[in-house]
Amino acid sequence: MLRFTFATLIACLLAGLVSTLAWSEEQPAWKHDVIVSNPGTRSEGHTGVLTYGDHAILPYFSQLDTPVGRFLYINRRFRWGDAGWVKQEGDVPAPDKLDEAIAPEELERGWYTCEAGKTKPGTPEHWFWTPTFNTWIDPAKIDAYVQDHFGKADWLYVVKQGEGGGVTSSLTYKGTAIPQSVHKILTPIGDFYVPEGQMGPTGWMIFSGEVLDEWPAGENELDDETIGKGLFDESVEMTGVAIPEHWVYLPDKKWWIDPAKIGEHFKDTPMIRPVIHGGRTISKEE
Repeated sequence: MLRFTFATLIACLLAGLVSTLAWSEEQPAWKHDVIVSNPGTRSEGHTGVLTYGDHAILPYFSQLDTPVGRFLYINRRFRWGDAGWVKQEGDVPAPDKLDEAIAPEELERGWYTCEAGKTKPGTPEHWFWTPTFNTWIDPAKIDAYVQDHFGKADWLYVVKQGEGGGVTSSLTYKGTAIPQSVHKILTPIGDFYVPEGQMGPTGWMIFSGEVLDEWPAGENELDDETIGKGLFDESVEMTGVAIPEHWVYLPDKKWWIDPAKIGEHFKDTPMIRPVIHGGRTISKEE
């Protein structure tokens, strides 16, 4: 169903306070709203917000196949253009049925993993598929899934709804924030990156869904100096070493690093986040 808030737009025009307008597309419980900022100007921007019931679907995933379409999450780089949950053209292909039906414990838990393009018979129609983790998820159980997947092994990834349809996010190890100047990191709960652009960074985002579950197990042990520094540069140092299993990988630098010592090697400048206010996009330093 398509709905256009025409009366709201007219009221804003008459008041001289045009700031945002919206339209939405929905199916029972699922809803996709598009918030339009600075309408009718060269800076017109569209921000997609996806909800199930009264629960916002936050970008713990980079792509979703839902009963109301396929969506990609796009970080806002400029005031204009599309960002947030952006609906893709065309219908979502119907998945093939597996022989094995969904188990009662999977229904109760609210998710299961399987091969892409497949589904288990008995999977409720309101569930969504995320290729980021090859998982079918009950949107009503998304909080439990997030806690199970993104809050373990001393790591925690949190995404919160921000202003104007945007989001803010954080990645921590034992309660300490990972500096965004790291830019890209592979951890036991996922691989993350900090998208950057003219609008500035918005926090850590999921990259591809890969998780760190294997560490080099060579015959040579790291020496005491390397352990003390908490950093092993595989691009310039010898191979065949055993990396401690709590260390993480920085692909941009080809570093293995002790997450407890990341702050000794990286420093962050204040984060600049876009804030929608009164029809204008301003910057707020935090």
